[in-house]
This record gives sequence, C-alpha cells and structure tokens, in this order.
Amino acid sequence: MTVRSIRNKAHWAAYLTVVTLAAGIFAVAWSARQDRLWGDMRDAAHEAAREVGLSTRSARNSVFMLQGVANGLFQQQGLALSKEHQAALAERLDLPGTTVLLPTTRAAHHTARASVNNHSDSPAFSMAGPKALPDSDAGREKGREIEIALSLGPALIQARSTQSAAAAVYYLSGQGFHLIYPPASDDLQLFTPDMLARDAYRDGLVERNPGRAPVWSASYDDPKGNGLISTLAIPIDDAEGRYRAIAAMDFQLDSLSQYVRRPALGIATAFILDDRDRVIAHPTMVGGASDKAPTLQQVAQRAGATGDWSALRTAPANNRQELAADWALVYDIESTPWRYAMVVDRAQLRWAALRTMPLEAGALAALLLLLGYAEKRRREALVSLRRKAAEDVLQAAPAPVAVLRQADLSIVMANAALLRLFGDDGTTDAASARQSAHEQLHDLIKSLSSQEQIEAGRVSEMCLQRGDSTPFWVLVRCVPLVHEDEPGWLCSLTEVTALKQAQDQLETLATTDPLTGALNRRAIAARGGVELKRVGRTAASFSVLLLDIDHFKRVNDEHGHPAGDRVLQAVSHACQGALRELDVFGRWGGEEFVALLPETGHDGAVAAAERLRVAIEALSVDDDAGRPIRPTVSVGVAVILPAGDSLEALLSRADTALYVAKAAGRNRVCVAPAGNAPAELVQAESAASMSADNDSGVSVGA
Repeated sequence: MTVRSIRNKAHWAAYLTVVTLAAGIFAVAWSARQDRLWGDMRDAAHEAAREVGLSTRSARNSVFMLQGVANGLFQQQGLALSKEHQAALAERLDLPGTTVLLPTTRAAHHTARASVNNHSDSPAFSMAGPKALPDSDAGREKGREIEIALSLGPALIQARSTQSAAAAVYYLSGQGFHLIYPPASDDLQLFTPDMLARDAYRDGLVERNPGRAPVWSASYDDPKGNGLISTLAIPIDDAEGRYRAIAAMDFQLDSLSQYVRRPALGIATAFILDDRDRVIAHPTMVGGASDKAPTLQQVAQRAGATGDWSALRTAPANNRQELAADWALVYDIESTPWRYAMVVDRAQLRWAALRTMPLEAGALAALLLLLGYAEKRRREALVSLRRKAAEDVLQAAPAPVAVLRQADLSIVMANAALLRLFGDDGTTDAASARQSAHEQLHDLIKSLSSQEQIEAGRVSEMCLQRGDSTPFWVLVRCVPLVHEDEPGWLCSLTEVTALKQAQDQLETLATTDPLTGALNRRAIAARGGVELKRVGRTAASFSVLLLDIDHFKRVNDEHGHPAGDRVLQAVSHACQGALRELDVFGRWGGEEFVALLPETGHDGAVAAAERLRVAIEALSVDDDAGRPIRPTVSVGVAVILPAGDSLEALLSRADTALYVAKAAGRNRVCVAPAGNAPAELVQAESAASMSADNDSGVSVGA
C-alpha cells in the first residue's frame, strides 16, 4: 500500500467521522424537539378532551336537576293552583282530541291561549291525543301530572340558562303532553308522532333504558333548525317507582368544535367520534349545520391520510397508536359514548420540529458547507496537479494528440506536435495555425459523432487543411478518458498524405486508360455491374453503346501510330463531352469504346449514339505532316431486356448491331433487336456519309 493511498484513506476517515458526529448530534436534538412538540400536542388534546367532558357533565347535571325536581313534585300529594288557572286547565281538558299549545299568540286554536303564564320567555305546553274525562280517575291523574309539568317551568328555564350548548330543555310525559323551553315561535316546535318515534326520544324510555341512566342519542339534524344535535334523556319516576316521563335536553354538537381546534400547527386532525362511526365535531364543521355527521373514513380522506383510521373506534384510550404514517391519541369522554381523537402526520411533525430549531440546522449546514468547500479545494488541487502532469506528458509526446470534452466536443488541449501538423512550425502565424487546428478538430469530431463513427479505438480517415490551405490526410483514433472529472476523448492524428497520394495514383492506374484518360475495360465492367444491380432493384431502363472507329488500321498504316493515338484521344474527348455526367464512358480495347447509359431507353440511346457519331464526324486531327484526318465511327446500340440482362449479353448484342452498321457502310448507328427481329439501322444523314469516299471511313486532306 502506497503512502498516497494511506493518506487518502485517513482523510476520508476523518471527514466521515466529523460528518457522522455532527449529523448524530443534530438527529438527537431533532428527535428531542419532536418528542417535545408531540408532548405539547398530547397535553393540548388531553385538556380539550377534559373540557368536553366538563361540558357534557354540565348537561348531565342539568338533566339530573330536572329529574330531581320532577321526582320531588311527584312526592307531593297535590299542587295549589289559582282558580283562574284551574278553570283554564279544565277548559282545555274539555276539548275533544286536539293539540293545546301555551303560550304562543299564533296557536292553531284560539281557545288554547291561556290568561296566565303567557309570555315569550316561559316554557311552551302542548298536549295531543284523546282527552280524559275530568271527573274520571284517569282525568284526575292526568290533570295532576299536568299541574306537576307546569310547575317545572322555572326548572326548565334554570337548566337552559346554565347550559349554553342546550338547544332546548323539555319534559315529555307518558300521558301525551309536553313542556319545552325555550318556547316555540310557531307550530314547527311541536312534538309530532313522527318525531317522537325517533331513537333520540325512544332511547330515554324505560324499556330501552332499564337502568334509568342518562342516555345520549345518536347525532341527527334538528328539524327545528338548531344544527347537528344529540339528545340527552333520563326517565322520571313517581313516588311508587312508576315511569311517568323523561327529562331531556337537545345538545348542540357544534359547540364542541371549539375543542377540536386546540392542536394547531396544521399537522394534527382532532375530532370527536360517536359510537356509530360518525364524527360529531370537526374543525370544518364549525358554525354550520349538517344533515348528517361525516364518517370516520370521510374525515380521513379530507386529511389526506394514507392509513386506516378504523382502529380509533376500539383503540385503548390514553395511548399513542400507530396508523401507517400517522400517530394517534384517543381519550374517552366521561359518561358519553364519544371519544376525543387526535391524529398527527409524522412527516409534518418532523418538519414542524425542524422549523423550531433554525440555529441547530444552520450550524449543521455551515459545517457541511465548510467541509464541502475544503474537500472541493483539495480535489481542485489534486486535479490541477494531475492535469499539469498529463499536459506535460501530452506536450512531450511526439505524436499529434488533442483532448476534447465529450459534452460539447470542445478542444481542451492540443500538443505542439498537433499544432505543427497544422502549420505552426515557427515560420507561419502560430495563432492562425492554432485557431485552424481547433476549428478543424472540432468539426472533425462533430462529424464523426454525427456519423456514429466516434467509437473507442476506431480509426477514421479524414482530409484536413494546413494553415496555408494545403490539404493533407490523417488517420484519427479516439479513446475515452476522464479529464477534470468530465468524460472526454483523447484523439491522436497520424498523417498519411503521402500514402494517400500513392493509393490514389495506384487506383488511377488501375482504372484509367493511360492513352485517352477514359476508364479502362476493368473499370467499365465494375461500373456496369453496379449499374445493373441498381436496375434490378428499381426496374429502370438501361442501354449500352459500342463504338468502333472506322478503318482505324488504315489511319495507323497511312499516317503513323502517333497520329492514330491522337485520333483515339480526340474521339475519347469528343465522346466524353457529348455524354451526361451520369453516363459511364471508357475504352474497351484498341479502337473500340463503350458508353453505359443509365435510365435510358431505346429512343434516348439512339439519340445519344447519333449525337456521338455526329460529334466524331465533326473532328479533324492533323498527322505529323499536317494532313487532316477526319475519323468516323460505327455504333451498336443494345437496350436491356424487360426480363433482365447481363453486361456481357448487352455488349454481345451491341457488338452484333455494330457489325450490321459496318456492313451497311460504316458511319452509322444500328440498334440490336429485342428478339428475333432484324437489327434496326439508323440512316446517317450527314454530308460526309454521302461522299464518294464513304467506303474508306476516313477523309484525308491534300
């Protein structure tokens, strides 16, 4: 193990130790802050649950007080009423089965209005059902109970005044009459048979409550417009222990919403849950009536909870519960079927705790930034040393090399050998050579990258320019590297200009006729094969022209071989000038030439052949003695068959047509037949072809 490796490991060990220690201290402080915040919220929830219990206890005490007063009245033998009151009561008992209401001025029956106890702040009395005869035992018993009920008026007022959450306090007799406070403003507050059949009133009956304890009903929407309420009812017995009536209070559940807003910070959801999986108090229910209390699942959805809150119905009280990503506390509310619940989002609790410790967080952040800055400076120093060493090695390298950034292919570094390759040899403008080198290397690598040729170790051949615009050829090889923590390419260049020139010369010698400069037989055959493959793919037309200089042997015999060579050169140049760029022309051998005409059918081939014949007929070549030589050619034309053809078959048919043209008098164009038809001879119309010397094929001046 080297000294450098030991130092690096010691550095990282110290760095990690400091970071771990600082993070651990911060984590402990953060956890303690979370526990403290949770404890504060737990205390707030416990206090809120206690206050809810006090509120419900006050309601129970009021109902107990009504029960006690009523029980005491039933212990008395009778009540002394004024004669006027007795007369009014007797008058009401004489009414046939109807409803009697006191003390409203808008009663349905004007005879129901009383002359006593008739003001808006007194309890309202109502009676329904068949009347009992005043002189019967049942009538006297009912009259006595009515007297007792009317005597409860002050107790109802007292119970209502001591309980602000009470919507109404009332006495419901088993004899079919009722006393309620506060009084009704219209008939809507009367107890109808449908209303009395509800569980809220039936739960207080002895058959449902044999223990005669206060009973809280399920929550319901008050038809009298007091919002969501729960009715607290308790049976009333007479001196003999017989059931007589119930004392009841309509408790407004909206009043409990003030206790579920205590755990603030926006990270807790507090609510009161009844025994029927209904939420009867929630912050979103403050100040408004609801036709039904939301379910526990609906409240969980509003809070965005990810876990199942159904466990809150049966969870042990006063203990923290785990609900997926939440914590929960549940408190049973004294002498009620209700539970006070608080659910806290643990993730938000962590952030809330973090917001309360800015100094600790700032100190940790400052420490991490300081360590990061120190590490950055250390790495920069190491990178600088490594870069300097790498640059020294590359600058000393005899081969031209450059380093490029992989992201944008920009030149990071180029050594002196590479700059000399581009003309920076000390005699030219060094800045210009360096700029040219950078631009061309960038374009070169960008071109390789766009062509997907820039692969590790792949060698590509490219043509570049020196600072004086002289072209030169190089082999480019790129390998990946990491430079200054960034991926890049190390490109080396090898000049192969001399080798490239030698290859070009060899290729020229191998494909060009040295006398005429046209393609030789080998090159024509290769190009013809390529064109026929393309025709096979595209089904395009294709034609071949075979040209032969008429009586060329006579030219050599009479004017000498140098003159014959000049005639060959003139004919080659004239043909190349009369053909298209896409046509292929070359010397087939001796005085024969071949033209390959891609995308050319019968008519086009005949026109091209005639154009070549006319161009050659117009030539005049002087021999060594200055005598003009006017050559002519015979041309055979062959068009590719629909079923396909080989180059050899096309040239064979063109040669047959050429033979027909020569037999017909030379200086003519003849088209090879497509089948068994005779060859098509194209009549020459030039003056030369009609001359007396037409049989010679060559016109010689005096």
